[in-house]
Amino acid sequence: ATRREPDARPDPAARFTQLGARTLIAEPPPPKHRQPLEVGIVLHFTKDRGGGAAEGLPSAHWTGSNADPSPQPWHRLNTSGLRYSAFYVSRRAEAVALARTLQRWPRSLFVIRGLDVCTDELGVPAWVIRPLLERVRSAAALSGTALDRLGEGPAPPLNTTIHAGEDFVHLATGLRGVDEAIDHLGLREGDRIGHGMALGVDATAWAHRIGRVAVPREVRMWDLLWEWTWIASRGGGSVPRHSFIEREISRLTELTFDQIIQPYELELLRSDLLDLEKLWEVGWPHGDPPGQRSRHVAFDETLPPSGPARRLGLLYRYLSDPRVFRQGRRVEWIDPSPEADAIEHLQDGLRRKIASMGLTVEINPTSNLLNGDLGSLTEHPMWRLNPPLPDPRLAPVAI
Repeated sequence: ATRREPDARPDPAARFTQLGARTLIAEPPPPKHRQPLEVGIVLHFTKDRGGGAAEGLPSAHWTGSNADPSPQPWHRLNTSGLRYSAFYVSRRAEAVALARTLQRWPRSLFVIRGLDVCTDELGVPAWVIRPLLERVRSAAALSGTALDRLGEGPAPPLNTTIHAGEDFVHLATGLRGVDEAIDHLGLREGDRIGHGMALGVDATAWAHRIGRVAVPREVRMWDLLWEWTWIASRGGGSVPRHSFIEREISRLTELTFDQIIQPYELELLRSDLLDLEKLWEVGWPHGDPPGQRSRHVAFDETLPPSGPARRLGLLYRYLSDPRVFRQGRRVEWIDPSPEADAIEHLQDGLRRKIASMGLTVEINPTSNLLNGDLGSLTEHPMWRLNPPLPDPRLAPVAI
């Protein structure tokens, strides 16, 4: 697309209309205290799982989606044979264009006021989005420095909203999504969690009411790893629960990778997915050059029990092995009722974490009603997020 610089007409609304961007216009104050009209642009990074999901015709088990590394000719998304490579490349072009705009015209930081990661919450994991946000935030920081040197600072912060905790089958998945948005996507004071429904659901009532839920094996594996890491770093979990998690992770990884992966090693895999240099080392997102044999060792039992070769091999196999992908999409039937206390403990800790960081949970009750997430406003989780009457059992969260 061609890039157009706005003209110098005095009407800001006309300039932003010319840009074709979505604008947010604040309500003017009463006439007695009227201030100049404030206009800002919020730009969106939209998630898309691919494979016909956007058209309402998704394939079973995410076949042909952006997560599928299968090299079959009919699969035209990830031609490099690595998960989410095509999606990342397409969104990287958007991030680069925005970063160049901020660096070339630093004053645009007064107009471009926020980023919003939205749409298909479960369609794309946080590790794919992370380098995109980092690129744009780095450009915004350089623009702020330039404005300071020009004597026009301080520049306003470029805030971020991440839609998380809204789309989940198991409540633990929703809570994990919120925590990963905070830690993996670098949310800070003044940023927002979009909807965050999982934070306000009555965890105990949900666990005993929902019955068995169908969770993809890989999703269950990452949920349990998140809980294992939370307990290891913050405490609070019972010894039987901790032992159960470790046993389940061993079972799920054996079914997924055909090899038992210990929780700490799986945590290293998650850490490597967040490290762009590690991803580049295994060829993501473009893969090996045509005709060149992969230089990465496959992960198997012949590797030593620890070391960089095994670690790199696990990362490469997770990203590239169609068998690992297919086995990870198999369904696990989970009864949440025995996990009610553990889920409530995680939810309470996450709420307190959000409150201490000064994050805001952005609630849209009308959207929740129209999407069928709840039956009535009296059941909305916002009443538990920020109770009208003080409740010592709950950590309040700004909404």
